[in-house]
Amino acid sequence: MSTNKIPLNKELADRISTLIGNVRRSVIDLASLAAEIRNQYRDESGKKYDSTFEAFWKAFNMDGKFGTRATFTKYASIGDVIHKVQAQFEMYADSLPVTMTALYEISQLTDEELGLCLVNTYRRSEVTADQKKWIKPKTKPKPLIHPHVQAGIISGWRKRWRNPVPPDTDKRKLSVAEVKIHNSLTSFRKDGTHNGSVSLNDLDAIIEALKAALSGFSSDAIRLDLHDEKLKDKYKKEELKAETKAEMKAKEAEDAAKKKPSKTKMIKKKRSVERLKSA
Repeated sequence: MSTNKIPLNKELADRISTLIGNVRRSVIDLASLAAEIRNQYRDESGKKYDSTFEAFWKAFNMDGKFGTRATFTKYASIGDVIHKVQAQFEMYADSLPVTMTALYEISQLTDEELGLCLVNTYRRSEVTADQKKWIKPKTKPKPLIHPHVQAGIISGWRKRWRNPVPPDTDKRKLSVAEVKIHNSLTSFRKDGTHNGSVSLNDLDAIIEALKAALSGFSSDAIRLDLHDEKLKDKYKKEELKAETKAEMKAKEAEDAAKKKPSKTKMIKKKRSVERLKSA
């Protein structure tokens, strides 16, 4: 056993605190920068970047630095939510967690959900439930978002909040109708872009239309069950898969182009051979 043990003292505790603080600042600084870059150089669809960005990405091997374009996108999403919290919920800026995974899950929340999670932990048994029926801690508020919250906690809350499971005692069990959408929601082209006849925006619009259509009926008689989070999860998985394949294909084509002799080199080689033959 080694006798040169690290001393467990205040200096060590201070050093760990400094390192954790540096990690937090690095993640926040990188995410903020990625958000600014994405917002300045992507097109209106939010999927493609201009030629200047693409040239920069290739020239300085950004894939090697971020791993994939998808990781850069995650950092940018985190940067957007950090800016949002600083602008709209300034007093809670220090409540954000340190890890990238948790910050990314927070970036998937709507503005309304974000506001709720920063002040307390709420639950509901149906999406159309009045705020008076929401369940919350009986004692003091327990914000869902805090510096040590894990990504799974946020993701789990979001799914249950958007697609709550009614209690077994709920008597609203008679099915009246089903709404189904085209399965091309999760279809993507080889270049990684979506080509389905139904988009995520369409899905959100359908959900809002259903809520609006039933808003005039008593919630004691009608319950709206939604399953959009499962569809969105599948969309994101297929999107990431398509983007990764497109990136790999582009990289392979680029590598092949580097190995393939240029037309000028081929002409020079041909002329050199002809000169040798005529000598």
